[in-house]
Amino acid sequence: MKNPDKGPSLRTGHTLVTVGLPNNPKAVLIGGCGPEGVTNDVWALKMGAENLEWEKPKIGQPDKAPSPRWLHTATTLPDGKSIYVFGGMDRTKRYDDSYLISTDKFRWSQPEVSGIVPTPRAGHSATLVGDTLFIFGGYGGYGYSRVMFNDLFSLDMSTFAFTKIAGSGKIPDPRAN
Repeated sequence: MKNPDKGPSLRTGHTLVTVGLPNNPKAVLIGGCGPEGVTNDVWALKMGAENLEWEKPKIGQPDKAPSPRWLHTATTLPDGKSIYVFGGMDRTKRYDDSYLISTDKFRWSQPEVSGIVPTPRAGHSATLVGDTLFIFGGYGGYGYSRVMFNDLFSLDMSTFAFTKIAGSGKIPDPRAN
């Protein structure tokens, strides 16, 4: 690894997703919590054939960046260069907000979402199937509540419309990462 001492600080609760496959692969790390506190920093690991190298990209529109958070989710979108970030928490508050970062210029934006938005949460999971993102479980709620969830939501990535999905059969017990 080139410059092993230049990289993200010690942390937990961060996300790491790949973008730019197959020609320009990078792993993008977002947020987390470490000895210095909760952060919203972004790091990119260049994944060339010969060297791995961390870089801290210059962020366009930093005023549009999410507040510092950990235990959020980040998902690479079908275009292979955009990342969707949902929820998470700082030391006292859980979030139900949505952000996009385009990794071709590392610019943040906040999409307008509609529908039934999940309750603020952290420690949830998310997975993309086609153009639909599914968000499951986690813990949180409004204010200082700490409720464990077993609910399931879908987000249409072309319209940013959330839908709460009604379960049938045996529903999984509430859970969080």
